[in-house]
Amino acid sequence: MTTTVSVAFAKASVIKALKELGIEFLLDLELRDPQYAQVLRLSEAYSREPVALICVLGALTAYRLSGKGEDYWREVANHFLSFRAGPGPDEVVSSFAAYLGSSKLCRLALKQKLARLAKLASAGLHKRLYSDYDSYVRDLRRLWLDISRSVRSPRGSKTVVFAVKMFCYAVRASTGTVPYVPADIPLPVDARVMRVSRALGVAAGGPESVRRTWQEIAMASGVPPLHVDVLLWMLGSLDRYEPLLAEVARLHKKGRVLSEVVAQLRQR
Repeated sequence: MTTTVSVAFAKASVIKALKELGIEFLLDLELRDPQYAQVLRLSEAYSREPVALICVLGALTAYRLSGKGEDYWREVANHFLSFRAGPGPDEVVSSFAAYLGSSKLCRLALKQKLARLAKLASAGLHKRLYSDYDSYVRDLRRLWLDISRSVRSPRGSKTVVFAVKMFCYAVRASTGTVPYVPADIPLPVDARVMRVSRALGVAAGGPESVRRTWQEIAMASGVPPLHVDVLLWMLGSLDRYEPLLAEVARLHKKGRVLSEVVAQLRQR
């Protein structure tokens, strides 16, 4: 009973904090995400469609990495800036496969990652990301389901929803537009999100339980889960991101709210 009450109280505190922080705070955080910085580099060298495809491919193969996600996206960007891929979808997929083969961070499960690229290409999604780009920007749910079907993975799986998030980053970097994110698209649950969720006291189960919890919190706060992800990601590495979080909170006059979230994180 005590545990149930404690979890409910923790959820209520996080919901209140997200309402007070607001979507503009989170969108500003996304602009300062190191992953977004690498997407921005790509957008300065490639047109919008190749950037979107590179980001989707990068997200779908961002698992079992031999290093941090920040380093992975820097490596992806460096590859495509050093070895300029042709503009077509087939050429981008081929260049990404070459990147995987030479990457120091993607050696684990390399065959599976290459097979995933092949599935996506076989389904023709790489070409639809070009031909249907504007349609996907308007309808992220359709993109989400198409990615899931193309790689034959559950739509709630970490890399599938992460691909939607990185597509949003690509669109924003290339066009300045922030696509509308449906609230039913979950956030990508990785080890860092699991750790932060437990530390905040809002969830203690496995990935599916954590995913459902943040879905509930997002619905109650009015903030789509995919936009909450950047905050959880930075809270998961406070030693590195606390100064950045504090700076953005100060700019948005949200210092008190952020301090309460950090205190809740540290008291457990």
